[in-house]
Amino acid sequence: MLSLAPLALATRGTAPPQLGARAPIVSAAAQSLSDESIVSTASTAQLSDELRQLQPAQPALTMDNAAVGFHTGLLKSGLLARNRDWARVHARTQAKAKRRRPPPLSDWHDDGALLFPGLATRPFHDPACVADAVALLERYASLVRDEAAALGARRLQQYRDHGDAVLHENGDWSVHYLSLEGSDTAAQRAQTPLTARLVDAIPRTTGHAFLSVLAPGTHILPHCGPCNYRLRLQLGLRVPEAGCSIRVGGETRAWREGEVLVLDDAFEHEVWNDSGEPRVILIVDVWHPDFSDAEVAWMAATREARHQRSGGGGATARG
Repeated sequence: MLSLAPLALATRGTAPPQLGARAPIVSAAAQSLSDESIVSTASTAQLSDELRQLQPAQPALTMDNAAVGFHTGLLKSGLLARNRDWARVHARTQAKAKRRRPPPLSDWHDDGALLFPGLATRPFHDPACVADAVALLERYASLVRDEAAALGARRLQQYRDHGDAVLHENGDWSVHYLSLEGSDTAAQRAQTPLTARLVDAIPRTTGHAFLSVLAPGTHILPHCGPCNYRLRLQLGLRVPEAGCSIRVGGETRAWREGEVLVLDDAFEHEVWNDSGEPRVILIVDVWHPDFSDAEVAWMAATREARHQRSGGGGATARG
């Protein structure tokens, strides 16, 4: 539970605006996902019924505009310096206030990336650090695979980065968005409703999830993600037996169908599909598990406010 008692003293008795109440991160139906016998014997119909009953994940904490403004002021003034629930965001805010961009975390990081000091930093993370999300994805992988296959020859959107640049050479890299940080993905979600419901049930997502299809002979060029505040979960759906891999930093791994790779895409990474078959995965971004619930609530609220100011919420994803 986040303690605000020290903050009240620091602000001479001013009562802080209230954070929203905690809510369950994962629905009751998801609590038994570690039972391997259930996973191995459940039929498609049973899994479909089970998934339809899952409720969307709710944030553990929420912040209204008053709470955001209050805590932003405390962060800028340095009054949260010794509060462990705010250590990561505080360090970044102080560096920004002093106009000192934190140095790259390694030679594999982009100088211009949005980097938070104090987060566990490695190319690939143990799936146990985001166990609830991994369990959900692996439980319903067969349903996601079926919906991805049902898209068939329907033309998907070619992946482009934030600068609208194509990041691959040869072949093709196409995507099907389930969520895109405030953009309208209703049309895509209607085409893959079970996958959309699954994404909604995953706790602490950043609002970015999509099916990724890599055509035979495609090479995604080395590039770095824009930030380290997220981890990227990649669920193997259709994976060629050989010739398909991803390098993150200095480590190279391959996907397995029905299993999740957890990686930090702030590291330089590249992908190859040298096989004669397409590679299909589901990608879901979640907040880095080292962030406290309070930090996630503050970051989500401030980002939403930026989307509203820029009109970003009105955009529509193609595909």
